[in-house]
Amino acid sequence: MATLDLTQEIEHFAEQTRTNNSFFLHVSEGSLTPVQLARFLYTAYYLVLHTPIHLHLAKDQSVAKGNELLAAFFDNKIKEEFAHQVWAVQDLTALMKEYGITELPEPVPAVKELASFITDTIRKDPALYLPYILLAEYFTVLVGPYWTKMLAEKCHIPASLVSIIGNHVELDKEHVDHDLEELRALLKSESQVNYDEVLRTSMSLYDRIYHELGEN
Repeated sequence: MATLDLTQEIEHFAEQTRTNNSFFLHVSEGSLTPVQLARFLYTAYYLVLHTPIHLHLAKDQSVAKGNELLAAFFDNKIKEEFAHQVWAVQDLTALMKEYGITELPEPVPAVKELASFITDTIRKDPALYLPYILLAEYFTVLVGPYWTKMLAEKCHIPASLVSIIGNHVELDKEHVDHDLEELRALLKSESQVNYDEVLRTSMSLYDRIYHELGEN
């Protein structure tokens, strides 16, 4: 699958999610509760906490396969993603204090399934982790600014309480262009046929995550 096709798939998915997913509808309608947002933040924390685990596994698998270019890509990602979970912890702590939330929420079930899917995918072929990375970064760039704007305007929850989104939007703007270049260089013929499958499964799990967040 060409990188242009990948970005178009993600753009279509982002628009559908923004306009149809229950979590985003709660935000745009002003009905998202602080408790729901707290669960979002803990879910984000769970996923971000797994990012370095996945990146180290992908790097090790790439080294084992003798793919130095791919290993170098993941090594650079490890440095880029260092300590990002701190943002989620700070946001969650501030939100719970601000709104008097005393019980720590659980991450939604679908995020655990996504983390397991990524692990299994990397073990099959570390190159197949690339379309997921592109999805995670590009989706945030496409949806993040709208989401934080609606959160402040409709739900009256300041963007300062979701710094994990704002910070990632700023960082991922640069990452997306770089990753597209890397994808073009790293695409391997034996992996191309599976890129579409990985992307679609990842998007399906993303959709489930946000629907589960919108239901609780």
